[in-house]
Amino acid sequence: MISGSKKLISVLSQFRPEGEIQKIIPILSGHIHRSYQVLTGESGNRQYFLQQINRHVFQNVPHLMENLERIISHLHKKQSAERERPVPSLIVSPDGTSFVVDDEGDFWRLFHFIPNSHVLDRVRTPEEAYVIGQSFGEFLNRMADFPAPPLHDTIPDFHGFGNRLDTYRNVLKRDAFKRAGQVQSEIEWIETILPLMAAWESLFENINIPSRITHNDTKWNNVLFDDNNMPICVIDLDTVMQGRIAYDFGDAVRTSCNTGQEDEPQLEKVGLDLTLFQSFTKGYLGPIRSILTEVELDTLIFAAQRMTFIIGLRFFTDYLDGDTYYHVKHEGHNLIRSRAQFHLFKSLQSHSQEIEETILSIWEGQDVPV
Repeated sequence: MISGSKKLISVLSQFRPEGEIQKIIPILSGHIHRSYQVLTGESGNRQYFLQQINRHVFQNVPHLMENLERIISHLHKKQSAERERPVPSLIVSPDGTSFVVDDEGDFWRLFHFIPNSHVLDRVRTPEEAYVIGQSFGEFLNRMADFPAPPLHDTIPDFHGFGNRLDTYRNVLKRDAFKRAGQVQSEIEWIETILPLMAAWESLFENINIPSRITHNDTKWNNVLFDDNNMPICVIDLDTVMQGRIAYDFGDAVRTSCNTGQEDEPQLEKVGLDLTLFQSFTKGYLGPIRSILTEVELDTLIFAAQRMTFIIGLRFFTDYLDGDTYYHVKHEGHNLIRSRAQFHLFKSLQSHSQEIEETILSIWEGQDVPV
C-alpha cells in the first residue's frame, strides 16, 4: 500500500467498489488533480480510477460534477453504431451522488478504469497526429447537439486573454516571491507581444464567431488509446463548456505538433513540426466539416499562436506566484515550461504562412499527405 492509503481506503469505502482493495497506485501525470489506479478483487482484476478534485482550481465542485454527469450521459448516447467505444463512466455512491467529501473538505470521484488503455508519452508519427486530431474533431461533432440547459462554466473566462493578462499584471506587481528580478528578459519580451494579442482579441470581439461546447484542454494525452494504438475516447472532461473551436484547435496544435516536450529545457529542441501539423489538421477538420463556418476557419490560422502564448503566460504567472496552480516537479519547473512555450510561439510565428496554406489546402480538399 502507498503512504496515506488509510485515507484513500476510507474514501473508497464510501463508493463501495466491487471486491476487496488490493492495490492503490499513484498516477503521476496531470497538472491539476491527484489521481490513483485502484485494483480490487482477489486477483486485482477489477480496476477503478480515483481522483481528488482540485477544489482550488474548480471552486464549485457540485457544478463541475453536474456537468460531467450530463456530458458522459450524452456521449454514451452518441456512441458509434459501427464501433462501440468505451466512454468514461462514473461510479455513483450509495447515497446517489457522483462525488464524496472527506473529513478535510476535499472532493473525490471514482471512475471505472478503461482496461487495456494508455495515453501516448508524446506524438511521434503523422499517423498518431492524425488520429488525435480526428478524435478531438469527432468529440466536437458529438457535442454539437448537446441539449439545453447550458453547461456551467467550471472555470469562468478560462481562455479569455484579458483575464489572464490582468492576473499576470497583478502577480507581477505584487512579486510576493521576489522572482521578477530574475526574469526581466521574459517580462520585456511579453510586453512586445501584447499589442499583437490585443489585435487578435479585438478581432474575436468584433466578428460573429459561434460559441460551441468545446473540450478546452486538448492536450495529446487527453486521448486514450487501446493496445493496438487505436484511439478509444477523449478524456479529462472537466473543462468541457462553452468556448470556441479556435481554442481547442490551437491548444491541440501546441501540444501535439511540437518537436519538444511542454517542459523541454533545451529550447533548440522546441518548434513546430509541420509534418505532424499537416496530419493533425487533416484529422481534425474531417469530422467538423459539416459544422465549421468560414469565420471559424479563419480563426484557426492564428489559434495556435494565441493559445501557446496564453499557456506560456499562465506558466510564467504561476512561477512568479510561487507555483500555486500547476503541480511542479522542482523549483523553476514553471519557468522552464513558460520558456518552452514562448519559444514555440516564435516558431509558430515563423511558420505562419505554411500554417495558413495547410489549413486552407485541407479545407479546399487538396491532397495533404498523412
